Amino acid sequence: MRNIFFILFSFMSITAINAQSLPLDDETQKVTYTETITIDTLSKAVLYERAKEWIITKSEDNKPSLADSSKGDLKAEISFVIKLTYDYKYKKDSKVTFDATINIKDGKYRYIFNNFRIYDVKSGLKTETSLESYYSKLRHSDKIEFVNQVQEQVNALTADLKQLMEKGKLVKKDDW
Repeated sequence: MRNIFFILFSFMSITAINAQSLPLDDETQKVTYTETITIDTLSKAVLYERAKEWIITKSEDNKPSLADSSKGDLKAEISFVIKLTYDYKYKKDSKVTFDATINIKDGKYRYIFNNFRIYDVKSGLKTETSLESYYSKLRHSDKIEFVNQVQEQVNALTADLKQLMEKGKLVKKDDW
């Protein structure tokens, strides 16, 4: 009997250690992704144009909500859809929306993704809630799937941004 409890406890401990969590800002306790990247060979003007191109391709309205080339600031609302399982068999589409801010200086840029919100696509904006609130209400078994999907989408967005900022063009994925 002790062996069964030991194995069960070990499995639960390993699962808890391997479970990812969303990055929280220390001050606001809100989900925030941020990174500063140095590209010494590029000027502020070049980085600004590349960041603007990324914002235009990723935002729903195809334009930044804030664009100040003299300060090197860009901001837009960006979203992606994730499929969440509920009741162990049903899938629902949930739309995650967030504010993307890019600050640019000569030879470097910083992105900040924050103010994450989520809502059920079928129900619409009336069901919108903060990502933190939504996460806290999930069952433990659903949190891992949720975090993995959000991380995957954000990682894909940041990879596209880094590639565009470094190389100057987005590589389109070919389905063939």
